[in-house]
Amino acid sequence: MYCKKCGAEQKPGAKFCLKCGTKVQPYVVPRTETTETHAKSTGGSGKGFRIAVMILLTLIIMAVAFFCGGIFRKTHR
Repeated sequence: MYCKKCGAEQKPGAKFCLKCGTKVQPYVVPRTETTETHAKSTGGSGKGFRIAVMILLTLIIMAVAFFCGGIFRKTHR
């Protein structure tokens, strides 16, 4: 926890800042937009990448099945 007025780190359970005397309220350091943008640009959860790989694999399997089916029909006529 940090003091909203001076930014000094506070001990757990403190009611007043030891540095400036201000009443301490729970304060969490906010995440910056840069951090969130970096997470998105580096893949984030990777969900989009996984979906793209699954689509690509599905297309490859369908292409192989199409060509194998065509060969099978030609050889067994």
